[in-house]
Amino acid sequence: MTIATGVTADTMLTELAEFASGLRYFDLPQEVVQDAKRRIVDTLGCGYGGLDSSPARIAREVAATYRGSRGAAVLGGTTEATPELAAFANGIMVRALDFNDVNKSHRAGGHPSDVIPAVLAVADAYGASGAEALLGVVVAYQGYGAIPVHIKKRGWDQGILVATGVAMGVGSLIGLSTRQLVNAISLAVTPNVPLAVTRRGELSMWKNCASAATGQNAIFAALLAERGMTGPAQAFTGTHGLVEQATGPFELAVEPGQHGYRVQQSDIKCYPSCGSTQAPLATLIELTAGLGPDEVDTIEVRTHWDTWFETGREPEKWDPRSRETADHSLPYVMAVALRDGTVTPASFSAEAIADPSLRDVMRRITVTEDTALTALRPAETLSDIVVTTKSGRTLEARTGVPPGDHRNPLSDVELERKFRGMAEQVASPNDCSAVLDALWALDSAENSSTVMRQWAELPARRAT
Repeated sequence: MTIATGVTADTMLTELAEFASGLRYFDLPQEVVQDAKRRIVDTLGCGYGGLDSSPARIAREVAATYRGSRGAAVLGGTTEATPELAAFANGIMVRALDFNDVNKSHRAGGHPSDVIPAVLAVADAYGASGAEALLGVVVAYQGYGAIPVHIKKRGWDQGILVATGVAMGVGSLIGLSTRQLVNAISLAVTPNVPLAVTRRGELSMWKNCASAATGQNAIFAALLAERGMTGPAQAFTGTHGLVEQATGPFELAVEPGQHGYRVQQSDIKCYPSCGSTQAPLATLIELTAGLGPDEVDTIEVRTHWDTWFETGREPEKWDPRSRETADHSLPYVMAVALRDGTVTPASFSAEAIADPSLRDVMRRITVTEDTALTALRPAETLSDIVVTTKSGRTLEARTGVPPGDHRNPLSDVELERKFRGMAEQVASPNDCSAVLDALWALDSAENSSTVMRQWAELPARRAT
């Protein structure tokens, strides 16, 4: 594939572009369409939960100052912005609670649903049908999962994956040719190799903004490619390309026939905290049923590298000062679960995070890596939990497959309950039902913009 006159693109760019330009909606099995809708329902529901976060307010204010000939809805009212800025603002709201889906069984990990706000913003701006929007989401998930590399171990953030997926999904949605898609992916990846410092130490607001920013940039890349802009032809495999500088050698994993549809492989969270905490939380809650914090002497967690590194390695995880750090602290969420029997969005209020009684519980929790469990990754994401009570009892359990895992999925009823738990904070039950009905029927919508406006304007209807 030539990327410009006399210039040949590397094989990875070509393979990704050919997949994105070649997949058609009628190629998708019905169960894939349904699972794509389930991820959209979950993701857009999470947006309501993040509506009032400080980063969301900042992003909405910025988005409201820029409009173009093609506008996309911004969650929270009747505001329109350019599709890039709508994607940025909506993406931040989706990520604010760390409640959207996660990909624990894939080596790259991260949150593949971070591609959804970007793809749907472009579908809205371009007046794409619901079927076209769904296809774009499926393609974007496939692009996100196409780089099976442990990004965080190499010091990079998941934006590399988001940039690839969004460029492919948006390119498919707006009908880019294979050559244009080669350029879109190159233009998205080349300037968007973000640092993993975003998720280290005491976490800042940017933790929930980083993926939204790369989604925004990938839209920009696709729009440039649509108008003829070219990118580096060897963005992946060339000298100083992605493979040499960031990922190391790998084989693309994009074909559904070989790797499955990625939109069916992500896990929908039951708790608004880091994906690595989901199974330990479910196991701890079951293991300590009927016990209070004052009855527990110690909690020992032996786990694989990813959970230890992400949620139990740094001293900040034992003394979180921000919501962003608290939802990535295994000691914090376990202390909350031991006290309250669950973890909810309210568990991360400023008052809850500062509660000194939780510090006392956290000091009794240890988190260590077990190299034998690390060796099982990514096929298994196991942890061993040992609870010792002050009366001398020892309770032990190994984590299983928690509710919401793609191998133990939530039912549609449970998924709607999660959606309503956030949406009904900002609107009436009847209005929430109307939005849910529209999202479940997205595949039959003639214009996805109608559905996106209904979702975005829900909080404004409460005000009236």
